[in-house]
Amino acid sequence: MPVHESVWGLGGAEERAALAKVEGVVPLAERVIVPAGVEAAFYRLNQLPGQLGDLFGRLVSRDPDEDDVEDVAPEARALLARHVLDDVFVEAFYEASSQLPERVRVRRLGREGTLALRGRPALLALRAAWAEAWTDEAIVARLRETGELMPAPRAVVVHGADQPASETVVTQVAEVLGVPPRIVTVVDGRVAQLVP
Repeated sequence: MPVHESVWGLGGAEERAALAKVEGVVPLAERVIVPAGVEAAFYRLNQLPGQLGDLFGRLVSRDPDEDDVEDVAPEARALLARHVLDDVFVEAFYEASSQLPERVRVRRLGREGTLALRGRPALLALRAAWAEAWTDEAIVARLRETGELMPAPRAVVVHGADQPASETVVTQVAEVLGVPPRIVTVVDGRVAQLVP
């Protein structure tokens, strides 16, 4: 079923396009998509943009001092860790992922992600995917690139624990894409991750 573009947020266009191209030709693994809007709502409902802005203050510029960012970033990570997800979302996440295998991979498109057990461990892996935006390196890179402190929300994908695809699947995908893919993984023979 097609997913509206707004669900994805920024990033992952290469994998999304590849998956769309092979859909209907090769079977795709069942997945749960956590929309970009959920990440945005987490920040908004916990009033984090203002708190993070106050914390970083003068460091928010296109030329941040890396040492200063390194001093403040741990406080930002601690602030994020103290805030919780909305209970309605947590229940919806558990319900949506209940149809997936017991072991799942939680990842941003185009990224390897983390293996976890379905349920609370997967929810913690989702939080960890969001937290990747708050490493010292990610903060500095974002400030230099955009001048913005807050990361652009992006979707997270949850699917069964995957493994490298067989040569047969790789060949089939390559024929559809017109180029050999860099990464193809499968869950029970169905394509989970596809990076051309």
